[in-house]
Amino acid sequence: MKHPRLLLLGGLLASVSLSAQSLVWTQRTTGVAAGLQYTAAAYGNGKYAVVAYGNGATSGTFQSQVATSADGVAWSVVNLPTAPVVRGLVYGGGLWVAPAERNGSDSGNPQNILTSPDGTTWTARTTGAGTLWKVAHTVTASGANLYVAGGLASNSPAGSNLAHSADAITWTRTNIGGADARINHLAAGAGVVLAATQTGGQVHRSTDGATWSVVPIPQTISINFVQGIVYAGGEFILAVQADGGAARLYTSPDGSTWTARGRASPATPATVSLSGLGASGAASAGARVMVAGNSTNFTTFASTPYVHHTVGDLNTWTTQQFSGGDFANHNFAFFANGLWLVGNNKTQLFTASDTPGGSSGGGGGSATPTPTVSAQPASQSVGLGGSVTFSVTATGTGLSYQWLFNNNAIAGATSASYSIAAVTAANAGAYAVRIANTGGSVTSNAAALTVSAAAAPVAFLGNLSVRARAGSGSETLIVGVTIGGAPAGTKSVLIRGVGPTLAAFGVTGTLADPVLTVLQGTTTVATNDDWGTETGVAATSAAVGAFALGAGSRDAAINGSGIPVGGYTVQVTGKAGATGNALVELYDTAASARFTNLSARTFGGTGADTLIVGFNVSGTGSRRLLVRAVGPGLVPFGVTGTMADPKLELYSGQTKIGENDNWEAATAATQQSVGAFALPANSRDAVLVSTLQPGSYTVQVTGGTTGVTLVEVYELP
Repeated sequence: MKHPRLLLLGGLLASVSLSAQSLVWTQRTTGVAAGLQYTAAAYGNGKYAVVAYGNGATSGTFQSQVATSADGVAWSVVNLPTAPVVRGLVYGGGLWVAPAERNGSDSGNPQNILTSPDGTTWTARTTGAGTLWKVAHTVTASGANLYVAGGLASNSPAGSNLAHSADAITWTRTNIGGADARINHLAAGAGVVLAATQTGGQVHRSTDGATWSVVPIPQTISINFVQGIVYAGGEFILAVQADGGAARLYTSPDGSTWTARGRASPATPATVSLSGLGASGAASAGARVMVAGNSTNFTTFASTPYVHHTVGDLNTWTTQQFSGGDFANHNFAFFANGLWLVGNNKTQLFTASDTPGGSSGGGGGSATPTPTVSAQPASQSVGLGGSVTFSVTATGTGLSYQWLFNNNAIAGATSASYSIAAVTAANAGAYAVRIANTGGSVTSNAAALTVSAAAAPVAFLGNLSVRARAGSGSETLIVGVTIGGAPAGTKSVLIRGVGPTLAAFGVTGTLADPVLTVLQGTTTVATNDDWGTETGVAATSAAVGAFALGAGSRDAAINGSGIPVGGYTVQVTGKAGATGNALVELYDTAASARFTNLSARTFGGTGADTLIVGFNVSGTGSRRLLVRAVGPGLVPFGVTGTMADPKLELYSGQTKIGENDNWEAATAATQQSVGAFALPANSRDAVLVSTLQPGSYTVQVTGGTTGVTLVEVYELP
């Protein structure tokens, strides 16, 4: 016989909400099969999940389903494989984990854990003998995942009542509380796991899942049973059956030292049964605490599922009763992300929005969203001695990082990126990062580091500059540059033709209004008259360390990007035929293709008119260079007014490190190897071969006379 009032409430709740103390409860349709009972809820990776189980299609078999939802309103449902009984659920370390209780004809099945990366696709895991029905997850002090599942040791076949794992795939069995002890409740947080056994109502504590100690609870005796544990808002909350059907509540920051806080359900009859405990945050800080269960009339066999909840005062409770039926019972109260979920054994699920009092999870799970990886580390190939950086992008609150090499933690590698300055062969392997917060942890995909044979240290031509007299006609300042590298490579470069701003450095007779033109062959690629009309020149100049051009000056500049591999000439002329000293600069603004040689043809003189070429050697190791100053050798090409006897002087800072007046025949083969045109035999041109370390250098061309001169700088193999 059913209680008529309770049946009426049950019918109304299918379409009507109840409210009390600002909680409005709404029954949800999840798609779970009728006749299954909801047993647990969890939250992770932006979604809620609830599990339910019941009898299978044939006698002695069972079925379980899981429903998931992003908002608690719209749900999708899947069947769990291997037909288990599922009473627990947790999310952590990037996995949903459910214990698979084996009963009846399935009792010998050792696959006692199910895992899923998404809540939809599930895999059965072997744990060894012993029934499992509760599960919890936390992150240890070392940043590792710790999963613990509990149940019953003496089920057929006999085994152990606990299993623990670092990855939810490979499990180790242990036993606590005696051979017949049942693990009725599990909760975990802040690297601590608590397990409550039915025998004597004992609470056991562990930080590794393998070693356990009994924790004393104040004012309890052996007949007081633990009725619920939850970790919420940075503390454990414990409910212990005490007297008159009520439950005493205790809190602890670490699971070791407990403080009595109040009594739940003081106004309910002695027949009350408490099945679920949840909290929206720390009870000691005034968050809402909720207990769920039923009250049964053993004359009519009608049961009233209820929830009791309180905010702040753990001795003053509000009771809400809804739904009903023979032995109807709410199995859990769970809170996460602003939403309460309560499920019962009559295939009914209810939700109510609430203001979070902290991150929490009912039934032993922590509901702070576990971190998610939005950008995985990338595999890389590096030569011996090179550098490498792995990085990850993750979302979540309170994130910590631990990089792993071949699944082993790297000491001190605790940021969002990990760098190796000088790679060795021993560094080859798999790199991943474990990202954790109070809600759990997730491990990124592994990125492979491949270490190739050592390449010879490479130094190369970097920034280039030429200072000389510029004008028009034969006195046009012409700088040639070759961009080398991969056939598809491109270069970003800043080119400046400076005249007026040189006066600020004491240079006299400067070119008043230089015009800068870049050509490839006879095709003009870019041109500029006044630098203020070119976008980004000031910012790029500052970025590469170039001196600032005068505001409103008539200096010229080109800020170019995406310049393909090939040969180019840069010309500086004076507007309206004017002449004067000018400086041409080429700055490497991106590490892609690179400069491989430089040439400058212009008027060389003495004093302020001395032709000066500057360049940088960048990179590592050393670089062999060929430097030429050609005067007489230009005559066969129809150039007139050349310098008769140029002399090369190579400087590092103020120190002269090399010079040549008349080139030597022994260098002819070296000149030919880089494609330089041949010099006439016994000409008075100058050639210098030098091996240079990274740094800044200048080449000065003197000769006691004036004339047009070509200066060339080539990289040698």
